[in-house]
Amino acid sequence: RGDYLAVVNNAGFIQYGALEDLDKESLIRQYEINTFAHHELVKNLVPLLRKCTDGRIVQISSMLSYVNLPYYGAYAASKRALEALTDNMRIELHTTPISFSIIQPGSIATSINKHAVQTFIEEIDITTSHHCEEYRSIIDRAIHSTKELFQIEPIDVANVVLRALDATH
Repeated sequence: RGDYLAVVNNAGFIQYGALEDLDKESLIRQYEINTFAHHELVKNLVPLLRKCTDGRIVQISSMLSYVNLPYYGAYAASKRALEALTDNMRIELHTTPISFSIIQPGSIATSINKHAVQTFIEEIDITTSHHCEEYRSIIDRAIHSTKELFQIEPIDVANVVLRALDATH
């Protein structure tokens, strides 16, 4: 297929918590990692990708970008923003050899949720929150659960990424 270059953007973390309990810095950090870092990488690679006969950018988003669940608001908003940026770049670069894909997996069996709970405990004073009881339940489940229900394996996502990289459209 000539010169082929592909980028898979998979950086991300989850900031749990009701939006009313999150400060501006928490939201900024959520966007920095899940949205702005992706955009910065793509922006810096566009000149190189323009020179290829086929350039691919695969953004790993989340099904939570369009399914709202309590305490995932910051994460969902950052992934929705990533998708909006990606869709606009797709439109703006439609005359180039660069194509974009967005993958929206559900919960994946990785350590992202463990790290999210740790960050949640460090960032939010649950004792002063209106959501105190729900938060205690989340922490209790995280501590005593070995695996969440309905998680997919990372290899399943990797297979979808491979299909996106190999697709003609």
